[in-house]
Amino acid sequence: MLDACHGDNIANQFVFSLSLTLFRQTEHMFPIEEIAQRHAVSIDTGKPGNSKGLDSAAAAQRLIENGPNILSPPKQISPFMKFFHCLTSLFNLLLILAGILNYILLAVDPKDNKVNVSPTKLNFNI
Repeated sequence: MLDACHGDNIANQFVFSLSLTLFRQTEHMFPIEEIAQRHAVSIDTGKPGNSKGLDSAAAAQRLIENGPNILSPPKQISPFMKFFHCLTSLFNLLLILAGILNYILLAVDPKDNKVNVSPTKLNFNI
């Protein structure tokens, strides 16, 4: 799901890159037969639908050792931090800077820099 700002995505990317530096998983580089032997499972590479996988006893043992195969919920970010991440995006910082510079320009020479446009005084030179 896309948010109004990219702060959550940046936080998720940081956590993902941090987890990669702490835990390198290289099983995807091994042949299937070696992975099947390492995890004591039955994999039929010719017909994957015929693979038997773990037997019930091994699955029950792994459930006791490792716990259920569920993802932990993501870390909750407070609404203030979400707002802060949205506020500090590059585009919003540019808008804030432009507003500050506009007020500084108005404070330097308020008479000449103040825009005085009213609907009755509009002059279109066409």
